[in-house]
Amino acid sequence: MRPVSEQSHYEVLEIPRDARTDGIERAYRLILATYSEESIAGYSVVRGADAAAIRERVETAYRVLSDGKARRSYDESLAESRVAEAMESFADEELADAHAA
Repeated sequence: MRPVSEQSHYEVLEIPRDARTDGIERAYRLILATYSEESIAGYSVVRGADAAAIRERVETAYRVLSDGKARRSYDESLAESRVAEAMESFADEELADAHAA
Protein backbone atom coordinates (compact mmCIF):
# COMPACT_ATOMS: atom_id res chain seq x y z
CA MET A 1 0.00 0.00 0.00
CA ARG A 2 1.27 3.44 -0.93
CA PRO A 3 1.77 6.08 1.75
CA VAL A 4 -1.31 8.22 2.34
CA SER A 5 0.56 11.25 0.97
CA GLU A 6 0.80 9.52 -2.43
CA GLN A 7 -2.80 8.31 -2.58
CA SER A 8 -5.55 9.95 -4.59
CA HIS A 9 -8.43 11.55 -2.72
CA TYR A 10 -10.54 8.52 -3.65
CA GLU A 11 -7.96 6.14 -2.19
CA VAL A 12 -7.67 8.19 0.99
CA LEU A 13 -11.43 7.98 1.54
CA GLU A 14 -11.51 4.38 0.28
CA ILE A 15 -14.30 5.10 -2.20
CA PRO A 16 -14.81 4.43 -5.91
CA ARG A 17 -14.41 7.25 -8.43
CA ASP A 18 -18.16 7.24 -9.07
CA ALA A 19 -19.09 7.61 -5.39
CA ARG A 20 -22.08 9.79 -4.70
CA THR A 21 -22.18 12.60 -2.16
CA ASP A 22 -23.70 10.45 0.58
CA GLY A 23 -20.98 7.80 0.11
CA ILE A 24 -18.27 10.45 0.32
CA GLU A 25 -19.80 11.82 3.53
CA ARG A 26 -20.12 8.36 5.08
CA ALA A 27 -16.51 7.41 4.23
CA TYR A 28 -15.23 10.73 5.55
CA ARG A 29 -16.98 10.36 8.90
CA LEU A 30 -15.89 6.74 9.31
CA ILE A 31 -12.24 7.45 8.59
CA LEU A 32 -12.15 10.52 10.82
CA ALA A 33 -13.66 8.49 13.64
CA THR A 34 -11.07 5.77 13.10
CA TYR A 35 -8.16 8.21 13.33
CA SER A 36 -9.54 10.52 16.01
CA GLU A 37 -7.47 11.09 19.11
CA GLU A 38 -10.06 9.19 21.16
CA SER A 39 -10.15 6.13 18.89
CA ILE A 40 -8.74 2.99 20.46
CA ALA A 41 -8.68 1.25 17.05
CA GLY A 42 -6.79 4.07 15.38
CA TYR A 43 -4.41 4.52 18.30
CA SER A 44 -3.17 0.97 17.95
CA VAL A 45 -2.31 1.56 14.28
CA VAL A 46 -0.97 5.14 14.18
CA ARG A 47 -0.10 7.68 16.82
CA GLY A 48 0.28 11.40 17.35
CA ALA A 49 1.65 13.29 14.37
CA ASP A 50 0.96 10.42 11.96
CA ALA A 51 -2.71 10.34 12.92
CA ALA A 52 -2.91 14.14 12.64
CA ALA A 53 -1.36 13.99 9.15
CA ILE A 54 -3.87 11.35 8.09
CA ARG A 55 -6.77 13.40 9.47
CA GLU A 56 -5.50 16.46 7.58
CA ARG A 57 -5.22 14.42 4.35
CA VAL A 58 -8.76 13.05 4.89
CA GLU A 59 -10.07 16.60 5.41
CA THR A 60 -8.45 17.74 2.16
CA ALA A 61 -9.85 14.79 0.22
CA TYR A 62 -13.32 15.41 1.62
CA ARG A 63 -13.25 19.16 0.84
CA VAL A 64 -12.34 18.48 -2.79
CA LEU A 65 -14.63 15.53 -3.45
CA SER A 66 -17.67 17.02 -1.73
CA ASP A 67 -17.52 20.18 -3.86
CA GLY A 68 -18.80 19.51 -7.39
CA LYS A 69 -16.62 22.07 -9.17
CA ALA A 70 -13.46 21.15 -7.24
CA ARG A 71 -14.14 17.45 -7.83
CA ARG A 72 -14.51 17.93 -11.61
CA SER A 73 -11.25 19.86 -11.71
CA TYR A 74 -9.53 17.19 -9.61
CA ASP A 75 -10.85 14.39 -11.84
CA GLU A 76 -9.55 16.22 -14.91
CA SER A 77 -6.11 16.54 -13.32
CA LEU A 78 -6.12 12.80 -12.53
CA ALA A 79 -6.98 12.00 -16.14
CA GLU A 80 -4.21 14.26 -17.43
CA SER A 81 -1.77 12.68 -15.02
CA ARG A 82 -2.69 9.16 -16.20
CA VAL A 83 -2.19 10.15 -19.84
CA ALA A 84 1.22 11.64 -19.05
CA GLU A 85 2.24 8.50 -17.14
CA ALA A 86 1.11 6.26 -20.00
CA MET A 87 3.05 8.32 -22.53
CA GLU A 88 6.16 8.23 -20.34
CA SER A 89 5.85 4.48 -19.91
CA PHE A 90 5.46 4.01 -23.67
CA ALA A 91 8.52 6.18 -24.35
CA ASP A 92 10.55 4.17 -21.82
CA GLU A 93 9.52 0.91 -23.52
CA GLU A 94 10.40 2.28 -26.95
CA LEU A 95 13.81 3.38 -25.67
CA ALA A 96 14.45 -0.01 -24.08
CA ASP A 97 13.45 -1.76 -27.32
CA ALA A 98 15.77 0.51 -29.33
CA HIS A 99 18.69 -0.31 -27.04
CA ALA A 100 17.94 -4.03 -27.18
CA ALA A 101 17.96 -4.06 -30.99
